[in-house]
Amino acid sequence: MLSSLRFILKSQLKRQSNRGGFTLIELLVALIMAALIITPVLGFMINFLQTDRREQAKTTTEQDIQSALDYIAQDMQQAVYIYDLNGLNGTGDNGISDELGNSLSCPANATCQPILAFWKRRFLSRTDRINGTVVGSLTNNNDAFVYSLVAYSLVDASNAEKDWSSVARIVRYELRGDLTTKDGSIPSDPAGFVPFNLEGSGNLSVKMNRWAGSPTTAQTGATLVDYIDEPGSGTLTVSCSTNEQRIPPPNTGINGFVVCLNLLQRTIPTAQVYIRGNAFARLQNNAPYSEGMSTFFPKSSVLVRGNGFLFTQ
Repeated sequence: MLSSLRFILKSQLKRQSNRGGFTLIELLVALIMAALIITPVLGFMINFLQTDRREQAKTTTEQDIQSALDYIAQDMQQAVYIYDLNGLNGTGDNGISDELGNSLSCPANATCQPILAFWKRRFLSRTDRINGTVVGSLTNNNDAFVYSLVAYSLVDASNAEKDWSSVARIVRYELRGDLTTKDGSIPSDPAGFVPFNLEGSGNLSVKMNRWAGSPTTAQTGATLVDYIDEPGSGTLTVSCSTNEQRIPPPNTGINGFVVCLNLLQRTIPTAQVYIRGNAFARLQNNAPYSEGMSTFFPKSSVLVRGNGFLFTQ
């Protein structure tokens, strides 16, 4: 087609050298021929750019999910206790769920659901301070650590917040006690922090569920990963074994962030963590899950085993 167009133009130019210009019909023919050539090329370029944009959205979401799972796995390496549904759904004066609700700050116009909450050991460097005393100056400073309560919540915003997507994201909170900054001037633990207490009757779960914090200000979390599939948009197929508990249960409609907790390993906590992203939301705001777009909802998981310990009686 290009050779034909060149031949026509060359012939017309040769003829116009004698006549002094193109006729209107000849210009229209040239424009039509050019349009027939340019239109498919433009269509190909637009399709190529759209495909590249979609693939980039999927790749970015997959990488973000894997990075988040790697972070959670590393964070839980020193986990000593993971709360199950009884703890997360606790009620009453000493229910862990009530205390988490008071201790964790949820953004305005958003719904926050704690999915993974655990106590961990946080080892200190020799330049850290415990109650104002430099760790390096303590007599028994080998493997010095403090306990901290970590919670990962699924935050589902009703409206897109500034800097965040219109779907869900995972936010990490940490309540930490007795640790100050290296210069000892500014406490880094939230005011009113209370550690867990293993005294009293009951098994380990009962004792840990008695935890009651008394923060004067709720702790603000840090977003771990954005563009997570929001509640109610689809079904994340997670088959927990008979010895595992699904957090949250399937009937809650939360499918983007799921944990299978091994109930038989309470002293050595083990959990399988699943995350499903929503790459479609990177392309448009209204992005509910659909089977036809399932490739835009990548999911991945990691198995984590805590290596921390509790001195129990």
